[in-house]
Amino acid sequence: MTDKAQVVVYGASGYTGMLIIEHLIVEGIPFIAAGRDKQRIAQLMKERVPGLESARYEIAEVTHQKEDLARLFKGATVVCNTVGPFADYCWPVIEAALEAGCHYIDTTGEQETILTARDEYGERFAKKNLVFAQSVAYMFSVLEAAAELCLENPAIDTIDAACVPTNLPTVGSTNSIFNLFRATERYLLDNEYQQWEPKTNSQVVVPGVLKPILAMPWGGGSLPIIYEQDSRVRTCRQLSGFYNEEVTRFVLDMWGNYDANIKSLPKDEQDQKIAEICHQLTPEMPNRERSTFFRNVDHVLGRGNTATASCTVFNHSGYAITGLLQALVVRKLICDDIGGKPGFTSACKMVGHRYLLDNLADRGFASYKVSDC
Repeated sequence: MTDKAQVVVYGASGYTGMLIIEHLIVEGIPFIAAGRDKQRIAQLMKERVPGLESARYEIAEVTHQKEDLARLFKGATVVCNTVGPFADYCWPVIEAALEAGCHYIDTTGEQETILTARDEYGERFAKKNLVFAQSVAYMFSVLEAAAELCLENPAIDTIDAACVPTNLPTVGSTNSIFNLFRATERYLLDNEYQQWEPKTNSQVVVPGVLKPILAMPWGGGSLPIIYEQDSRVRTCRQLSGFYNEEVTRFVLDMWGNYDANIKSLPKDEQDQKIAEICHQLTPEMPNRERSTFFRNVDHVLGRGNTATASCTVFNHSGYAITGLLQALVVRKLICDDIGGKPGFTSACKMVGHRYLLDNLADRGFASYKVSDC
């Protein structure tokens, strides 16, 4: 390409990076696929990205250093960061995007990371009229959109949200799970953060599923942070659990193993042990999701003094949804349509919850129902 692409997908050789690229191609958006190994990116794109022959793109090899990243990002409009665990790896990418004058979006739901990044970078991005949006991903943005539909009733001030996926975690997600064991999990209660007890789990009931689902805070989720400074919401709790209860119980067992055998080690030794376990659990990139199997439910209950509302989103292929969500947000950003809210924000607050949900429905990824309970 003669002109620099407006979008950089950093972490392009990862599972999620490939899916973002796929949806950028569908949207007709030129991009730079960036990562540590140019040949690996090219090979995986050839193997896994449909429609590549019609795409306008470049492949860039770059180190994970702020200076190198900033040089690559210079002249672009948006950086899509998929390199995790974000608690360890997001900081030079955020700094580089800010220095290069780019909007920044990523897929993290790690509460500690989001809170630290919001407080450190939110205002700095806002001063440059740039968007800083994390958690643009399944498990977060879809639940947020469902919550927003409930909040269209102005009497609602309490949000209880449950995400029930079928997906097994990718390599990056497996690493992130272990970071959750080291983090404080929060929920919002009457405008104040409260901490979930470690290993909290409970049975939740969601429409379309015959038996209760074993769910956990899963790090607390991003919704309590998104709604902390929203005057409409006093209380917000987010839980996640898998259709296959064995997956959730396995995570709880791994947490017990972490507490018993890893927690007391120095951090570098913890990281090494965790990396070994993650490699055993998810040694390679999984196959693409199959829509007839990887079906999910996202369910939100809203409550006021006497008012109630609920929204259920039936959907499939959560990682593919993440790719589409990122592409939809990118499309708005390259058209300079940031909803009048630069700085720290969310996908729904930036581009609108109905825009996201209706596009997911139009592409065959989701349907949703709203009721008064």
